[in-house]
Amino acid sequence: MVYFVSCRDVYEYPVYPTFLDVSDDTAWNRVPFEQAPETLTLNAVEREFIAKGATAMEHGYRVIGDEAPRKMLWEGGDRDLPEIIQRNCIAISLRLRDLIEQYEPGLHQFFPVEIFKAREGQAVATYYWLNVCNRIDSIDPERSNVYWKANYLAQSARSCDFGQVEERTLNA
Repeated sequence: MVYFVSCRDVYEYPVYPTFLDVSDDTAWNRVPFEQAPETLTLNAVEREFIAKGATAMEHGYRVIGDEAPRKMLWEGGDRDLPEIIQRNCIAISLRLRDLIEQYEPGLHQFFPVEIFKAREGQAVATYYWLNVCNRIDSIDPERSNVYWKANYLAQSARSCDFGQVEERTLNA
């Protein structure tokens, strides 16, 4: 299965949640690979990506998730929580986690993160940091209109008109 995980809310209503249990995004720098990096088969782009400060969860290899943030403040007001919350790494709902597990059981890693709507309140949901534990080169550079940067982010040669994208919902 090929994943490009995103949702409409990321583009229409950008919300950058705050971590409640760590001071900043450096927590991701403390999440290590399960194996020593020198024992992994990293290609040149991945090695460059690590040299530029990429975290272990951005490579398709298993990690030790003990240092991952566990509390996140949703600052989207009264809006419902989307299926996907993006904050450096991707946090997904239980429904999406179960759907991924249905098709690829035991392949990927999920680390729980409690979602709060108020700093002093109770958690309103449990989401899961998603570590996709396999990476497939799924772009045909000769037939696509994207170019690649060393940080894996595909940049379109033209802008995307999201109005042309069919409305789809998660039906788990």
